[in-house]
Amino acid sequence: AANNGRMINHEMYSALEIIVNSDAHPPNVDIVWDLSQISFRSVTPDLAIKLTQIREKFPQRANANVALVLTDELGTIMAHMHTVLSKHMPQNVKIFKNKTEAESWLSSMQTT
Repeated sequence: AANNGRMINHEMYSALEIIVNSDAHPPNVDIVWDLSQISFRSVTPDLAIKLTQIREKFPQRANANVALVLTDELGTIMAHMHTVLSKHMPQNVKIFKNKTEAESWLSSMQTT
């Protein structure tokens, strides 16, 4: 999945609803969130908390591998905050600087 522009909470919620309710794949399908085009300049630390709360509403996503692609330094810090806040959730979340590395990690996770 790719998300260009400013991330809005309801967009994240809607995307997870689509993923969970799709007949094309299991609800816990592995995913790359390409956030490399998002500006995090106007984002507050509350975003990390809100995204964790949104993810908690989708227990069907348990055991999914989630790759976050970020090039923005502030966005990377926010993503690290999010991973700390969501440690209690049964998902593997990892942060990458480019999509190639993220996809390679997901491929390696499928073979283990």
